[in-house]
Amino acid sequence: MARRADFQTAIDQFSDWRWRLNNLYWITDKSGKRVRFEMNWTQMTFFEQMHYLNVLLKARQLGLTTFIQIFMLDACVFNRDIRAGTIAHTLGDVQTIFRDKIKYPYDNLPDGIRNAVPVVRANQTELLLGNNSSIRVGTSLRSGTLQYLHISEYGKLCAKYPDKAREVRTGALNTVQAGQLVFVESTAEGQEGHFYTLCEDGQVKQRQAAKLTELDFKFHFFPWWKEPQYAIAPQGVIITDAFAKYFGNLADQGITLTDGQKAWYVKKAETQLGDTVGDIYRAVGTEASSLPHACRLRRRTYQRTLRFGTRHQFLLKLCGVHGARPIGENGLPLGQPRPLTAQLVNLRIDGLHLRDSPSKSVVDHPTGIFEHADDF
Repeated sequence: MARRADFQTAIDQFSDWRWRLNNLYWITDKSGKRVRFEMNWTQMTFFEQMHYLNVLLKARQLGLTTFIQIFMLDACVFNRDIRAGTIAHTLGDVQTIFRDKIKYPYDNLPDGIRNAVPVVRANQTELLLGNNSSIRVGTSLRSGTLQYLHISEYGKLCAKYPDKAREVRTGALNTVQAGQLVFVESTAEGQEGHFYTLCEDGQVKQRQAAKLTELDFKFHFFPWWKEPQYAIAPQGVIITDAFAKYFGNLADQGITLTDGQKAWYVKKAETQLGDTVGDIYRAVGTEASSLPHACRLRRRTYQRTLRFGTRHQFLLKLCGVHGARPIGENGLPLGQPRPLTAQLVNLRIDGLHLRDSPSKSVVDHPTGIFEHADDF
């Protein structure tokens, strides 16, 4: 009788998706140690709130990519004829995701499961199992119908590789049918592009409490301040007026940070040179230029040709569309936009000195922080 009860318990456990995810899979953690995968707060929250089509705006290193891969791998192992795929923006990311987040968890499954669902074919990007289910990773997945689709760091793809993003939008996303599961996740990359649009549309529906269909994207937001590890000892960390104002604005929105969290954020801003920390580690979904960093739009590289009797070319990394003017520590412009003259020489941009002539510079701002000005 006891053996029969144990058998029924095993049946119940293996029929429970949550139990399987928390008990069957092994991964390597941030320190490279082999550990059993157990859902953290981010992964559990998403698991419980998952919709058919999901757009996830997240902070860095919360484990969502790992979770999605194991979730899809589990679907392939325990179901026949499943097709799952992930789109990553570089070949290196493709190989890393497949090796560390798919192949490794499969190889470390219990022997009985791997014997029941063996590998039929495996390479550096695809795993085909004996039950005719497969999971693959690529920079583009145009061929075939997928029941599970994951687009990793789509914001970065839209910002840096717009042609690839267009291919994803018109290819893989365009083939999505009602009832399929789609995961589009990324840290923020400015306020433009298809990922930004998906987030904006999802937030509008969320605020309206609209009933979502199987073809509506549900917006999920995972801020940095909910991650317990994102805090350090605050002793010796200086909170400037700009950061104090930013933290005060968060408090006005009901987000009260500990001293350790504030210190962690300030130090992250220093290591990120103050220009992307608000995108990588967002506190609220609508956060943009209110941060104590001058630029929230993604950086672009511009080559401008200027004529001052001779031709000068400046390759400038700017935050805007047409030109730039300096920003003070409080995030406000310093004076009026300065016209370009032949004296423009030693323009500093995040410590990069661009020199073009021996005369003295009329624009020399050690902060290297700029915003766009149409009359540049």
